[in-house]
Amino acid sequence: MNCGRWCWAAFVLLVMTFALTRALGARTTAESRAIVQWENLPSASTLASSGVVVPQGQREQSQTVEDCDPYDVRKLSILSQGERGWLVTDGGKFSFQMNSRTDAESLIAVASHYLEVCYVGRLHKATTAGLQIQYWKGERIGGPVSAMPDAEDCVSYDPNLVKIVRIPVGYQINEGGSRPMMTLLEEGDAAVLLAVVKSHTQRCFIGRRDNHRDRPGEYIVTYWK
Repeated sequence: MNCGRWCWAAFVLLVMTFALTRALGARTTAESRAIVQWENLPSASTLASSGVVVPQGQREQSQTVEDCDPYDVRKLSILSQGERGWLVTDGGKFSFQMNSRTDAESLIAVASHYLEVCYVGRLHKATTAGLQIQYWKGERIGGPVSAMPDAEDCVSYDPNLVKIVRIPVGYQINEGGSRPMMTLLEEGDAAVLLAVVKSHTQRCFIGRRDNHRDRPGEYIVTYWK
């Protein structure tokens, strides 16, 4: 029997059906793989703890990540930078521009007590003034400890009254509800700093005195007692 054009039409329909079935199957497989890959992605906190800065939209609330650099006290030196001030460095990551030679010597005196300097606000530039807040870790045992060349510049507070207050521009570290201490943009940074503040009773500054720079905050270093 010669079916002519009807057989040809049936053959074309069969080929099209087969091609469509394969295409749908491939798409389903790809979607399944995508779902498995997505489910296996590390969380924001896992990424952050590995040193990955997670975009704002993917960060988990109350992320508390410390940002610390070890340094070698034996290699700390003071270098004159002319009108720019005095550079305190260990030849590596430890690098602070200070307003005066006295401030530079004071910084070495503080640094000689510790093994690491930590920053709040460096990862996200997350203070309202765009500045970094430092604290120090790893009390150094043995070895020479420099004396402060000038009287310390410290402000006392009651750690029992300190808390985090949510405000329109971020998170405020506040003493007793009426004495704001500092404001940060990131909740995680505020949580890290709150732990530091509560474990001390004084916030101290190097570089506030006689600092008439255009950007005075860039020449100030903080420590806690």
